[in-house]
Amino acid sequence: MSTWIDSIRRFGPHRRVLPLIVATSLFIVVAGCTGGEKKGTLSKAEVISQGGAICRAAEQRVEKLPQLTSQHPFAKGTSPAERKQARRFLSGYADALDASREGLQKLNAPEQRKELLDGYIHDIGTVAAKLRAASKADPEEVEAQAGEAFKLFARASKQTAEYGFPKGVCGSGASG
Repeated sequence: MSTWIDSIRRFGPHRRVLPLIVATSLFIVVAGCTGGEKKGTLSKAEVISQGGAICRAAEQRVEKLPQLTSQHPFAKGTSPAERKQARRFLSGYADALDASREGLQKLNAPEQRKELLDGYIHDIGTVAAKLRAASKADPEEVEAQAGEAFKLFARASKQTAEYGFPKGVCGSGASG
């Protein structure tokens, strides 16, 4: 049986923070490139480039979170400190996803295949909400809720792959 921690590890160390990277990178790129003014429609290549930068920034943000030290941080016998660290990780991951979602929303993407990008943006908002709820759940419910959120992230990531993001960027290819 796969756990939510397995999901994080399956994406590799550089992919644990993809949602966070997406959020932060998008915010930074959009803020830097637009100066607060709405520009014309970006090309698909520009969306992928700027979106990728947003995703990488979110990933860096996730890497700065306290990392999980055990496979089942909420199992009986784990320390309160370990549980607290795992809750902070889930909440921080949610924050990073929200930041990437907000950044990606600001990109003025072309209509071609935009439904894929919009679907990913919507889905990572749902993932962030589920991770935030999991971070506050009763200890016996946390892992199941977090696992559900990461499964949704894996499905959402298929949209960025189909849109054209390179493997490992904005979750693209993270689901296998």
